[in-house]
Amino acid sequence: MTRIRIDLEIGRQIVAEIQSRAETCRQLAQAALDATQSAPSYDGQFGPMVGAIGADLFARYSRQTQALEQDAQDLQAIVEAFERADQVIQVDVDRLHGMLAKFLEQHGFVLRTWASLGMLMDRGFGGLGRWNAILGAGPPPGIPDDVWRSHTIPEKLALWRDAGGVDGRQPPETASLPSPAHPTQDSGSGPFDSMEPTLADFAFEGALLAGAAQWDLVQDRPDAARHMRHYLEGSGEPLVVDVNNMLHNLPKFQQVSQAALDGFIEDIELEVGRQYDGNPLQLQTTSPWHGDYYAMQADNPNWFFAMGGFSYAYSAEVNVTPPMVAGGNPTVEISYQMHIWDYYNWDQGKAVTIPRPTIPLSGDPLSLPIPEEYQGHIEEVGNSWRVQDTALSRLHLGGLAQEYEITGQTEVSTRSYTLDAQSMQLEPAQPPLAGPRTGR
Repeated sequence: MTRIRIDLEIGRQIVAEIQSRAETCRQLAQAALDATQSAPSYDGQFGPMVGAIGADLFARYSRQTQALEQDAQDLQAIVEAFERADQVIQVDVDRLHGMLAKFLEQHGFVLRTWASLGMLMDRGFGGLGRWNAILGAGPPPGIPDDVWRSHTIPEKLALWRDAGGVDGRQPPETASLPSPAHPTQDSGSGPFDSMEPTLADFAFEGALLAGAAQWDLVQDRPDAARHMRHYLEGSGEPLVVDVNNMLHNLPKFQQVSQAALDGFIEDIELEVGRQYDGNPLQLQTTSPWHGDYYAMQADNPNWFFAMGGFSYAYSAEVNVTPPMVAGGNPTVEISYQMHIWDYYNWDQGKAVTIPRPTIPLSGDPLSLPIPEEYQGHIEEVGNSWRVQDTALSRLHLGGLAQEYEITGQTEVSTRSYTLDAQSMQLEPAQPPLAGPRTGR
């Protein structure tokens, strides 16, 4: 969206300058007319010729005067329109300043504390128990005790984070097989940074950051907090999740994806049967994306808030080796991997319920005044906020946050089979190695 800014004082100065030039043109027009109308006649020709020239000059300067006066009027109207808009905006700014001042007077320290701790949690502390354990363990290697004691709690947490001792939330690096092409993402909220954010949007951003800290520190929802913070950081860069952890935390998804894996192996069996001709064979294949799984809040609140619905698929590399002895059966080795994909965005018609941050010790939920821009999009329901997706999408549209892709993959697992030369069916040569089926 085009953003227009104008310096009203400069605008008024330009209007005055145009009006001054219009007056100069008016005076020149009149002077030209006066100087030529009294010219004496010579042989009946000179006087009329000079008078015609003066009349032409008067007409041209008069037209220029009118054009300058119209320009001045148009610019004056624009300046006055911006002045009126400024007055309206100032009223809203004063109102929001008053609301924020009142809120910060009551809860500012708590909000800043939650927000600062929340930003430190991005690489993971595993809830309050892990947080306390870190602080009780003393300084990380290389940090003297006196320096450790001089730091605040957030600074101590940052030292452990930077030392790599609290990095349990980062997904492990895994070998990768070719991934299926990612599904086409939907339109989401709309164009990033396409509107001017308001003070209410900045306040809402801070509230969401505090809510993410609540998820992380109190409610053991580390991935939901991590994904929300990544959105609020606004980079738009893809985020990688730990798929093995998802499988461990979502037993129903583990069952559904196992059935999909079994079907994928059957498809590989058919393809091997079609292509194997007695010579070594190597295949690379992928399954279609399955977009039919939704992590429900009752199953796991962490992944419900972190992703909700997502897609998954499999890729595999297949090696068929002919038998070493006549009459034997070929061996088939299938190395496979699960892939996860989602797009973290906000759609009209959807809503989410998120907890209001609570005040430490008292446990009372914070209560925020809801600005006019968010009326109808946010409402307090018990100890939570009922937030329409349109409210969160404002931050993307205003350039304060940005939607992004979520990807991930399991480690590569391998299964060994023999291929029955008569039936062309696979028979397990050994029990499957640990992989996506068992999670952790």
